[in-house]
Amino acid sequence: MCGIIGLVKRQGDAVGDVYEGLKRLEYRGYDSAGIASLSGGAIDVFKRKGGVDSLLGGIGNLRGRVAMGHTRWATHGEPSDVNAHPHVAGKIAIVHNGIIENHRALTKELESGGYAFLSDTDSEAIAALIDFYYRESGDLLRAVASAVNRLQGSFSLCVMCADFEGLIAVRYKSSQAIGFAPYGVFVASDIPALPPSSREIFLPDDGTITLTDGLKTQAYDFSLNPKKCVRRAISHGQWSADKGGYPHFMLKEIEEAERTVKDTVDGITRCGCMKKCAEILGGARDIIITGCGTAYNSGLAALPYFEHVGA
Repeated sequence: MCGIIGLVKRQGDAVGDVYEGLKRLEYRGYDSAGIASLSGGAIDVFKRKGGVDSLLGGIGNLRGRVAMGHTRWATHGEPSDVNAHPHVAGKIAIVHNGIIENHRALTKELESGGYAFLSDTDSEAIAALIDFYYRESGDLLRAVASAVNRLQGSFSLCVMCADFEGLIAVRYKSSQAIGFAPYGVFVASDIPALPPSSREIFLPDDGTITLTDGLKTQAYDFSLNPKKCVRRAISHGQWSADKGGYPHFMLKEIEEAERTVKDTVDGITRCGCMKKCAEILGGARDIIITGCGTAYNSGLAALPYFEHVGA
Protein backbone atom coordinates (compact mmCIF):
# COMPACT_ATOMS: atom_id res chain seq x y z
CA MET A 1 0.00 0.00 0.00
CA CYS A 2 1.35 3.41 -1.00
CA GLY A 3 0.10 6.97 -0.57
CA ILE A 4 -0.18 9.73 -3.18
CA ILE A 5 -0.91 13.42 -2.79
CA GLY A 6 -0.97 16.21 -5.38
CA LEU A 7 -1.95 19.88 -5.36
CA VAL A 8 -2.65 22.49 -8.01
CA LYS A 9 -2.50 25.76 -6.10
CA ARG A 10 -4.03 28.90 -7.54
CA GLN A 11 -1.21 31.05 -6.18
CA GLY A 12 1.98 30.38 -4.26
CA ASP A 13 4.11 27.32 -3.69
CA ALA A 14 2.50 23.88 -3.35
CA VAL A 15 5.51 21.88 -2.15
CA GLY A 16 5.01 22.55 1.57
CA ASP A 17 1.36 21.54 1.36
CA VAL A 18 2.29 18.31 -0.40
CA TYR A 19 4.90 17.52 2.23
CA GLU A 20 2.30 17.98 4.99
CA GLY A 21 -0.05 15.72 3.02
CA LEU A 22 2.65 13.05 2.89
CA LYS A 23 3.06 13.27 6.67
CA ARG A 24 -0.67 12.57 7.02
CA LEU A 25 -0.27 9.63 4.60
CA GLU A 26 2.78 8.06 6.18
CA TYR A 27 0.69 5.23 7.63
CA ARG A 28 0.38 3.95 4.02
CA GLY A 29 4.12 3.53 3.48
CA TYR A 30 7.42 3.81 5.33
CA ASP A 31 10.22 2.74 3.02
CA SER A 32 10.74 5.74 0.70
CA ALA A 33 9.18 9.05 -0.29
CA GLY A 34 9.46 11.73 -2.95
CA ILE A 35 8.04 14.99 -4.28
CA ALA A 36 7.92 16.44 -7.82
CA SER A 37 7.22 20.09 -8.60
CA LEU A 38 6.50 21.96 -11.82
CA SER A 39 7.92 25.42 -12.45
CA GLY A 40 8.71 27.25 -15.67
CA GLY A 41 7.98 24.21 -17.82
CA ALA A 42 10.45 22.02 -15.90
CA ILE A 43 9.73 19.09 -13.57
CA ASP A 44 12.06 18.80 -10.57
CA VAL A 45 12.12 15.72 -8.33
CA PHE A 46 13.60 14.92 -4.96
CA LYS A 47 13.13 11.40 -3.54
CA ARG A 48 14.85 9.31 -0.91
CA LYS A 49 14.82 5.95 0.79
CA GLY A 50 13.31 6.24 4.25
CA GLY A 51 10.37 8.02 5.82
CA VAL A 52 8.85 11.33 4.76
CA ASP A 53 11.25 13.25 7.03
CA SER A 54 14.13 12.08 4.82
CA LEU A 55 12.92 14.62 2.24
CA LEU A 56 13.60 17.63 4.45
CA GLY A 57 17.21 17.93 3.24
CA GLY A 58 16.26 18.44 -0.42
CA ILE A 59 12.74 19.71 -1.02
CA GLY A 60 13.76 23.24 -0.09
CA ASN A 61 15.00 23.62 -3.66
CA LEU A 62 11.64 22.63 -5.19
CA ARG A 63 9.26 25.37 -6.30
CA GLY A 64 5.94 25.53 -8.12
CA ARG A 65 2.21 25.94 -7.68
CA VAL A 66 1.84 22.35 -9.01
CA ALA A 67 3.38 19.55 -6.95
CA MET A 68 2.79 15.90 -6.09
CA GLY A 69 4.28 13.40 -3.67
CA HIS A 70 4.40 9.73 -2.77
CA THR A 71 5.13 7.56 0.24
CA ARG A 72 5.94 3.96 -0.65
CA TRP A 73 5.45 0.47 0.68
CA ALA A 74 7.48 -1.60 -1.78
CA THR A 75 5.88 -4.31 -3.90
CA HIS A 76 8.21 -4.31 -6.95
CA GLY A 77 11.85 -3.49 -6.29
CA GLU A 78 13.60 -3.03 -2.95
CA PRO A 79 13.38 0.22 -0.97
CA SER A 80 15.92 2.59 -2.53
CA ASP A 81 16.34 6.12 -3.87
CA VAL A 82 15.94 5.00 -7.48
CA ASN A 83 12.85 2.89 -6.81
CA ALA A 84 11.15 5.71 -4.90
CA HIS A 85 8.41 7.70 -6.66
CA PRO A 86 7.84 10.01 -8.53
CA HIS A 87 9.02 8.37 -11.75
CA VAL A 88 9.83 10.51 -14.78
CA ALA A 89 9.94 9.74 -18.50
CA GLY A 90 10.43 12.58 -20.97
CA LYS A 91 7.92 15.32 -20.09
CA ILE A 92 5.84 13.06 -17.83
CA ALA A 93 6.07 12.34 -14.10
CA ILE A 94 3.77 10.01 -12.17
CA VAL A 95 3.06 8.74 -8.68
CA HIS A 96 1.22 5.43 -8.38
CA ASN A 97 -0.60 3.37 -5.80
CA GLY A 98 -1.47 -0.15 -6.95
CA ILE A 99 0.05 -2.95 -9.02
CA ILE A 100 0.54 -3.16 -12.80
CA GLU A 101 0.34 -6.83 -13.71
CA ASN A 102 1.50 -6.47 -17.33
CA HIS A 103 4.42 -4.13 -16.64
CA ARG A 104 7.05 -6.56 -17.92
CA ALA A 105 5.44 -6.78 -21.37
CA LEU A 106 5.03 -3.00 -21.47
CA THR A 107 8.61 -2.42 -20.37
CA LYS A 108 9.96 -4.76 -23.05
CA GLU A 109 7.87 -3.00 -25.72
CA LEU A 110 8.97 0.46 -24.60
CA GLU A 111 12.64 -0.57 -24.39
CA SER A 112 12.46 -1.66 -28.01
CA GLY A 113 11.22 1.84 -28.78
CA GLY A 114 14.22 3.48 -27.13
CA TYR A 115 13.10 3.98 -23.51
CA ALA A 116 15.63 3.20 -20.78
CA PHE A 117 14.37 2.13 -17.37
CA LEU A 118 16.25 3.03 -14.20
CA SER A 119 14.16 1.37 -11.50
CA ASP A 120 12.90 -2.13 -10.68
CA THR A 121 9.33 -0.93 -10.21
CA ASP A 122 6.18 -1.70 -12.18
CA SER A 123 5.23 1.98 -11.94
CA GLU A 124 8.00 3.40 -14.16
CA ALA A 125 6.36 1.76 -17.19
CA ILE A 126 3.31 3.98 -16.68
CA ALA A 127 5.30 7.19 -17.04
CA ALA A 128 7.06 5.90 -20.16
CA LEU A 129 3.81 4.71 -21.74
CA ILE A 130 2.09 8.06 -21.20
CA ASP A 131 5.15 9.88 -22.57
CA PHE A 132 5.13 7.61 -25.65
CA TYR A 133 1.52 8.47 -26.46
CA TYR A 134 2.05 12.14 -25.65
CA ARG A 135 4.95 12.36 -28.12
CA GLU A 136 2.76 10.65 -30.68
CA SER A 137 -0.36 12.85 -30.33
CA GLY A 138 0.63 16.03 -28.47
CA ASP A 139 -2.67 15.68 -26.57
CA LEU A 140 -2.00 15.01 -22.87
CA LEU A 141 -5.50 13.89 -21.92
CA ARG A 142 -5.69 11.51 -24.86
CA ALA A 143 -2.20 10.19 -24.08
CA VAL A 144 -3.23 9.38 -20.51
CA ALA A 145 -6.41 7.65 -21.73
CA SER A 146 -4.47 5.63 -24.33
CA ALA A 147 -1.98 4.52 -21.68
CA VAL A 148 -4.38 3.56 -18.89
CA ASN A 149 -6.52 1.55 -21.30
CA ARG A 150 -3.50 -0.73 -21.73
CA LEU A 151 -2.75 -1.18 -18.03
CA GLN A 152 -3.77 -4.38 -16.29
CA GLY A 153 -4.05 -4.37 -12.51
CA SER A 154 -5.01 -1.63 -10.09
CA PHE A 155 -3.95 1.97 -10.01
CA SER A 156 -4.54 5.33 -8.44
CA LEU A 157 -2.38 7.77 -10.41
CA CYS A 158 -1.39 11.39 -10.31
CA VAL A 159 0.17 12.58 -13.57
CA MET A 160 2.25 15.71 -14.14
CA CYS A 161 3.34 17.06 -17.52
CA ALA A 162 5.96 19.73 -18.17
CA ASP A 163 3.59 21.38 -20.68
CA PHE A 164 0.50 21.58 -18.43
CA GLU A 165 0.00 23.73 -15.33
CA GLY A 166 -2.20 21.21 -13.62
CA LEU A 167 -2.60 17.54 -12.74
CA ILE A 168 -4.42 14.52 -14.11
CA ALA A 169 -5.70 11.85 -11.71
CA VAL A 170 -6.75 8.32 -12.69
CA ARG A 171 -8.59 5.77 -10.59
CA TYR A 172 -9.07 2.06 -11.26
CA LYS A 173 -9.54 -0.48 -8.46
CA SER A 174 -7.59 1.68 -6.01
CA SER A 175 -8.87 4.41 -3.71
CA GLN A 176 -8.76 8.08 -4.66
CA ALA A 177 -10.23 11.38 -3.47
CA ILE A 178 -10.23 14.82 -5.10
CA GLY A 179 -10.33 17.57 -2.47
CA PHE A 180 -11.41 21.17 -3.02
CA ALA A 181 -9.84 23.85 -0.82
CA PRO A 182 -10.25 27.65 -1.17
CA TYR A 183 -6.71 27.91 -2.54
CA GLY A 184 -6.59 24.91 -4.91
CA VAL A 185 -7.44 21.32 -5.77
CA PHE A 186 -5.90 18.21 -4.18
CA VAL A 187 -5.52 14.66 -5.50
CA ALA A 188 -5.06 12.03 -2.80
CA SER A 189 -5.23 8.29 -2.31
CA ASP A 190 -7.07 8.77 0.98
CA ILE A 191 -9.36 11.37 2.56
CA PRO A 192 -7.09 11.74 5.65
CA ALA A 193 -4.36 13.15 3.39
CA LEU A 194 -6.51 16.20 2.66
CA PRO A 195 -6.08 19.30 4.84
CA PRO A 196 -8.93 20.54 7.08
CA SER A 197 -9.43 23.47 4.69
CA SER A 198 -10.78 21.07 2.03
CA ARG A 199 -14.45 20.82 2.96
CA GLU A 200 -15.67 19.25 -0.28
CA ILE A 201 -14.55 16.12 -2.09
CA PHE A 202 -15.20 14.28 -5.30
CA LEU A 203 -14.81 10.50 -5.04
CA PRO A 204 -14.16 9.15 -8.55
CA ASP A 205 -15.51 5.71 -9.32
CA ASP A 206 -13.51 3.04 -11.15
CA GLY A 207 -12.48 4.02 -14.66
CA THR A 208 -12.33 7.78 -14.06
CA ILE A 209 -9.80 10.31 -15.36
CA THR A 210 -9.93 13.70 -13.61
CA LEU A 211 -8.19 16.79 -15.00
CA THR A 212 -7.72 19.95 -12.96
CA ASP A 213 -5.87 23.24 -13.42
CA GLY A 214 -6.81 24.47 -9.94
CA LEU A 215 -9.76 26.48 -11.22
CA LYS A 216 -11.73 24.01 -13.30
CA THR A 217 -12.01 20.28 -12.67
CA GLN A 218 -13.48 17.86 -15.21
CA ALA A 219 -13.95 14.09 -15.01
CA TYR A 220 -13.99 11.63 -17.93
CA ASP A 221 -14.35 7.91 -18.43
CA PHE A 222 -11.54 5.95 -20.08
CA SER A 223 -13.07 6.69 -23.50
CA LEU A 224 -12.91 10.43 -22.67
CA ASN A 225 -16.65 10.85 -22.40
CA PRO A 226 -17.37 13.59 -19.79
CA LYS A 227 -18.63 12.46 -16.40
CA LYS A 228 -20.31 14.39 -13.61
CA CYS A 229 -17.92 15.63 -10.94
CA VAL A 230 -20.26 15.45 -7.95
CA ARG A 231 -18.90 17.12 -4.82
CA ARG A 232 -19.97 16.35 -1.28
CA ALA A 233 -19.15 17.86 2.08
CA ILE A 234 -16.78 16.13 4.50
CA SER A 235 -15.98 16.45 8.17
CA HIS A 236 -12.31 15.87 8.85
CA GLY A 237 -13.04 14.79 12.40
CA GLN A 238 -14.43 11.58 10.93
CA TRP A 239 -11.36 10.88 8.83
CA SER A 240 -8.37 11.88 10.95
CA ALA A 241 -5.32 9.63 10.71
CA ASP A 242 -2.64 10.04 13.36
CA LYS A 243 -0.59 7.73 15.54
CA GLY A 244 -2.71 8.48 18.61
CA GLY A 245 0.28 8.26 20.93
CA TYR A 246 1.52 4.93 19.51
CA PRO A 247 5.13 4.71 18.25
CA HIS A 248 3.97 3.63 14.76
CA PHE A 249 0.77 3.03 12.79
CA MET A 250 1.04 -0.77 12.72
CA LEU A 251 0.89 -1.05 16.52
CA LYS A 252 -2.00 1.42 16.55
CA GLU A 253 -3.88 -0.71 14.00
CA ILE A 254 -3.37 -3.86 16.11
CA GLU A 255 -4.39 -2.20 19.37
CA GLU A 256 -7.46 -0.55 17.86
CA ALA A 257 -8.77 -3.66 16.09
CA GLU A 258 -11.29 -4.53 18.82
CA ARG A 259 -12.70 -1.00 18.97
CA THR A 260 -12.87 -0.76 15.16
CA VAL A 261 -14.93 -3.94 14.91
CA LYS A 262 -17.24 -2.73 17.70
CA ASP A 263 -17.71 0.66 16.00
CA THR A 264 -18.52 -1.07 12.71
CA VAL A 265 -21.13 -3.32 14.32
CA ASP A 266 -22.62 -0.39 16.26
CA GLY A 267 -22.94 1.57 13.01
CA ILE A 268 -24.73 -1.30 11.30
CA THR A 269 -27.07 -1.63 14.29
CA ARG A 270 -27.88 2.09 14.43
CA CYS A 271 -28.83 2.25 10.75
CA GLY A 272 -31.13 -0.76 11.12
CA CYS A 273 -29.14 -2.98 8.76
CA MET A 274 -28.39 -5.83 11.17
CA LYS A 275 -31.58 -7.75 10.38
CA LYS A 276 -30.96 -7.43 6.63
CA CYS A 277 -27.34 -8.57 7.04
CA ALA A 278 -28.52 -11.58 9.04
CA GLU A 279 -31.01 -12.49 6.31
CA ILE A 280 -28.34 -12.27 3.61
CA LEU A 281 -25.80 -14.31 5.56
CA GLY A 282 -28.44 -16.80 6.70
CA GLY A 283 -29.41 -17.57 3.14
CA ALA A 284 -25.87 -17.76 1.78
CA ARG A 285 -24.48 -21.05 0.50
CA ASP A 286 -20.86 -19.88 0.79
CA ILE A 287 -19.12 -16.98 2.49
CA ILE A 288 -15.85 -15.83 0.93
CA ILE A 289 -13.51 -13.80 3.15
CA THR A 290 -10.73 -11.91 1.35
CA GLY A 291 -7.93 -9.73 2.64
CA CYS A 292 -4.22 -8.92 2.55
CA GLY A 293 -1.81 -8.41 5.43
CA THR A 294 -3.57 -7.74 8.74
CA ALA A 295 -6.94 -7.89 6.95
CA TYR A 296 -6.10 -11.46 5.93
CA ASN A 297 -5.32 -12.33 9.55
CA SER A 298 -8.63 -10.77 10.61
CA GLY A 299 -10.40 -12.98 8.10
CA LEU A 300 -8.68 -16.06 9.53
CA ALA A 301 -9.80 -15.02 13.01
CA ALA A 302 -13.41 -14.66 11.82
CA LEU A 303 -13.43 -17.98 9.95
CA PRO A 304 -14.08 -20.27 12.98
CA TYR A 305 -17.02 -18.07 14.00
CA PHE A 306 -18.74 -18.42 10.63
CA GLU A 307 -17.97 -22.15 10.57
CA HIS A 308 -19.53 -22.55 14.01
CA VAL A 309 -22.65 -20.57 13.11
CA GLY A 310 -22.96 -22.39 9.79
CA ALA A 311 -22.74 -25.75 11.47
